[in-house]
Amino acid sequence: MGIPEKKRRLKLLRIEQLKREQSLITQMTDQEIIDEISSLETQMDNLIDQDLGEILFKANKNFSTKLNQGIIPEKLKKRFEVNKIELNNPSLSIITPNIKWEITEGTNTYCLIKEIKKIEISLKLSDEIKTERKKRLKEVSRKWGKETLELHM
Repeated sequence: MGIPEKKRRLKLLRIEQLKREQSLITQMTDQEIIDEISSLETQMDNLIDQDLGEILFKANKNFSTKLNQGIIPEKLKKRFEVNKIELNNPSLSIITPNIKWEITEGTNTYCLIKEIKKIEISLKLSDEIKTERKKRLKEVSRKWGKETLELHM
């Protein structure tokens, strides 16, 4: 099966999914729709409150031993450099041993979270960015809710 055929099949699957979602929405009461939107807003707020931006890069999970000792391994520093992040005078905080650490360099804080196979490195979001994202989320949520309720009528 060639790429055009795969794209066509994916489009058809997406159309079917949208039809099912539309069918489910038309079966919901207005209050159920409002409750669902509220639940989604809460979930998104909670994700934003986790302070993490997108994953910048991933690193070897074996760095966790040194990180637990309060040491930023040289090879990990190199991974930051490769990703165009300078660590001139970094400080390391152990948040949860074997799971979560933070590296602060100047005004930036990088969150390191150990997953099954790798350590994911993300930029910790500032309070201003979190506030702006929550504001945008509410605007999108209101618009989506209005459109959904109109579809429901």
